[in-house]
Amino acid sequence: FLELISGLSTFRVDGAGSVEAGTDVWLAGTIRYNGTGTLSLTIYVDGRLAGEQEAIAAFASPYTVNAPFYLGTTAAGAPPSPTMNAAFAGHIFMAIARDYVAHPLYLTSGVPFDGGEYFGLPSYHDYALDEFHLPMDQRIDSEPVEIDRRHFLPYANDEFIPQGTATRKESVDGIDTDLVYVSYYHRTREGTIETKRSIVVELDANTGVVRRTFRLRGVLEYSHAGGIAVAGDAFFISSVGFLERYVIPSYDGPDGLKYVDIGPDTSGSIFVDSKASFVSVFEDTLWVGDWRPSNDVEPFLYTYPIAGDGRPEGTASHVFAIPRNVQGVDLIRRNGKTYVFMSRNRNSREAELLRFRREQLHPSIVPSADSSVTMPYGIEDLSFTSDGSLWTNSESGTVYYQRRDVSPWQVFYPFVYRVPENAILPRAFDVGLPAAERFEPLRLWTYPNPMLETTTITITVSKPMYVEVYVIDMLGRRQTLLRRGYVTDPSETLTWTAGGASSGMYFVVAESVEGRVVRPLVVAK
Repeated sequence: FLELISGLSTFRVDGAGSVEAGTDVWLAGTIRYNGTGTLSLTIYVDGRLAGEQEAIAAFASPYTVNAPFYLGTTAAGAPPSPTMNAAFAGHIFMAIARDYVAHPLYLTSGVPFDGGEYFGLPSYHDYALDEFHLPMDQRIDSEPVEIDRRHFLPYANDEFIPQGTATRKESVDGIDTDLVYVSYYHRTREGTIETKRSIVVELDANTGVVRRTFRLRGVLEYSHAGGIAVAGDAFFISSVGFLERYVIPSYDGPDGLKYVDIGPDTSGSIFVDSKASFVSVFEDTLWVGDWRPSNDVEPFLYTYPIAGDGRPEGTASHVFAIPRNVQGVDLIRRNGKTYVFMSRNRNSREAELLRFRREQLHPSIVPSADSSVTMPYGIEDLSFTSDGSLWTNSESGTVYYQRRDVSPWQVFYPFVYRVPENAILPRAFDVGLPAAERFEPLRLWTYPNPMLETTTITITVSKPMYVEVYVIDMLGRRQTLLRRGYVTDPSETLTWTAGGASSGMYFVVAESVEGRVVRPLVVAK
């Protein structure tokens, strides 16, 4: 329960249910006064609302606290009371009192209990606060896509940067458990790397609690650990042109080891042609890709078949050209068709999930995405589960970036999270229809693409509507506005001449109240 005592009045909210003895529990209580007579009290247990109460009250402004906050102590006692001797029975290991109510996404997210100083709750308050920089938990960004499960990323307080995401279903004593694996590398606030070994965290997908943490002891023990993929009883870490295989130790239950040094399976580790920025597994094949910005060489996606013993073959079976700045890739089969999803950060505030058909991939031609979904900023590696849900994580909440003395990031999304299948392009899996026929009422094409100097852009609308069409670069900077106003004809053609634009990837964007369509456009001078 949570109580506020003011003079002769007591305001109280009780939490529904009970908590199990011997378990770690995150309790959060909020007291909000609207200044006009309404007092609201809430209790959250492990990120879930457990009780709420409203009352009529009158408080002077500013309100003076004349008695201490009792945050709890080890105690046993009789009836509940606000005294230190009987108000709380248990152990408090960490408590934070704020003079504001934290962001709802902060209060309703799962805590990993990672064993660190703050148990996985981000607590970055060692930078100067001013009118432009809100406290950390007020800077959490909104969710542009439906997210049905969200957990704080563990070890962010310990200067570990999340990168890869993988998923696995495990059966223990006949009980299926969904697991999420996140790979990390270490980087200090000052930017120093390789001071601590890279790690892989094994999370319970339902609760977000860290089940085990593996410290890598192979070739990639101090690597960037950019991608992770689970195949059978092993996971692969990708970095610096190398795939390193680690057999996952059997789980010994909650009383087993929680922190494990793990060595590689050297016979199952291979050098690859790719930069190996990320990796996924689909149908007994490793898909390994390059993250490359606009000033780097062209990026590619490579496939390496996995043999019957779970080890990859050392020669790529296919090579495909992909867009720049891709952070992760994974594939899914629906209705007899295979779709390839790629993630990247669109600009400094938002990311996107691009969808391609498998047959669009080509060794030398960069495919055009047939659709895109806006995602939280900082997106990284991708992993589909068997039910079609997508897990990924955002590095925008890491301690290294939040503690920068100059221009701290305004976008803060410190979560590993799951997006349900029906939220990722709700009509993504219509059978047999060309992409253009699926995206009513606004459609967009470009030809030629790649272009040399000039390309033709065609937009179609199902009804008259206000449309804005423009071109942006890889950093989200607008290059030119092609059209702004009402489109009354069913189809309209526009022309863009690259002019002084340098070679590279651009995007044509068409926006209306009906939606937003984005098409990649390559300038090849």
